[in-house]
Amino acid sequence: MKIILGSGPTRYEGWQDTDLQEHWSPNKLDVRMASDFEKWPNIEMALAEHIWEHLTQMEGIIAAQNCYRFIPRIRVATPDGLFPDDDYVAKAILGECPGDHKSLYNWKTLSALFTSVGYKVTLLEWWDNGIFQYRPWDTEYGMIFRSVRYNSRHFGLIGYTSIILDAIR
Repeated sequence: MKIILGSGPTRYEGWQDTDLQEHWSPNKLDVRMASDFEKWPNIEMALAEHIWEHLTQMEGIIAAQNCYRFIPRIRVATPDGLFPDDDYVAKAILGECPGDHKSLYNWKTLSALFTSVGYKVTLLEWWDNGIFQYRPWDTEYGMIFRSVRYNSRHFGLIGYTSIILDAIR
């Protein structure tokens, strides 16, 4: 089974949506609660696009530990704290509403989070020293809209990207 963590209205063929906050979704999963994962047997991979920034640092560790316990492969995307634009970073810190975002990661901190719980990490898209880094990736393991490949907000420049990584047990 392939699941989308915190899917909101996002749907992809072959992927099961889950969401904590959508009142209409019957598939609730709180990444901070191991007991919620136990309701989802046989997860082979997960997709988490812009979830970790909504968690505190401690909640992010707990969520990564739960994922490691129940999910052999997860693709994660989150706003990039090293994106070389102050407006982007300011919006990434605040989120849609004050207090919406609780953590801001860069490639080092997000990689360290997932390796600290046991995953092997491969970075796919990230900023480092003002230079955009990219490794080709396949949507078979999870589609990330907020990426250099699929986001329409570029206007000829790299206008919006995420840190994207694969974490594999």
